[in-house]
Formats: sequence, structure tokens, C-alpha cells
Amino acid sequence: VFLTGVMSYLSAPLWFMFLALSTALQVVHALTEPQYFLQPRQLFPVWPQWRPELAIALFASTMVLLFLPKLLSILLIWCKGTKEYGGFWRVTLSLLLEVLFSVLLAPVRMLFHTVFVVSAFLGWE
Repeated sequence: VFLTGVMSYLSAPLWFMFLALSTALQVVHALTEPQYFLQPRQLFPVWPQWRPELAIALFASTMVLLFLPKLLSILLIWCKGTKEYGGFWRVTLSLLLEVLFSVLLAPVRMLFHTVFVVSAFLGWE
């Protein structure tokens, strides 16, 4: 319970730091020339490593955490009957609109929550 409360405050700044640091890392990689031979007279080059499987795993786990509860609730509503929720198409439209608005508003909420947490730590009012 304690960690849930802590993460409710720190998840937005952590997400912001992840985005800022990954953007800065990509800028550094774009602006610097790669060094393939780190030592003089080195016979074999040291190739830059990129691990797409880690990026795919991060993306897939994020999508599962975000969308699995929504899909399971829609599946439950479809199995029980959708008449009391407005029918099949209205439930589906509601799901799509909720996903769309969540995608649009999540970065805005992240920025506001980050500002609130930082201002609370700094003692601003």
C-alpha cells in the first residue's frame, strides 16, 4: 500500500525523466561520430550494439499493462450482454473514445503532475 502511494506521486516524474533522458541519449548518438576502433592498431572493430528485443519487450509489456484490463472488461460485457450498456457498437465506440482521450491527455497529466511533485519538493506553493 505504501509503494502504491509513493508511485502515485513519482510515476509522472519518472516517466518524464525517462522521456527526457532517452531523447538526450538519441541526440548524443545523432551528433557524435561512432568510434569503431577504440585502441591504436586494433584489428577488429567494436560495432555499436542495438537490442531491438529489449525495446519490443518494453513496448509489449507496456501495451499489455495498459490495454489488457480494458479488453477483459469489454469481453466480460460482451459475454454478459451489452443491452444495458447501449449495445455492442456503443460499448466498442466507448472503448475506442476512452483510449483516444487517454492517449491525448496522458502527456498533459504527466507534465502537470511532474510540476506539482517538483513544486511540493521545493516548497513552492
